Amino acid sequence: MAGTQTLEAFFDEIRSSCGEHAERKGYLQDGRNVLGEMMSGAGIEGPHAAGEVFTKALEYTRAPRRLLAVKIAGWAWRMWLAADKD
Repeated sequence: MAGTQTLEAFFDEIRSSCGEHAERKGYLQDGRNVLGEMMSGAGIEGPHAAGEVFTKALEYTRAPRRLLAVKIAGWAWRMWLAADKD
């Protein structure tokens, strides 16, 4: 399905990016993202994620690449996790 432009294909890229990034960086322990848990416990997950979205969006305005859109979406997910439930 190379080149498929669907919402599900976009979600698949986000899932892959989030999981592979944590694994590549060594953040996974027993299948858990321990860095994410530590940031959440310290109360900095949301602000850190917002800063990442801001910097990735700035990069995107200079050079629009799908990879940056995927990273923005992944960080938006971390913001969603840290947000109060409505």
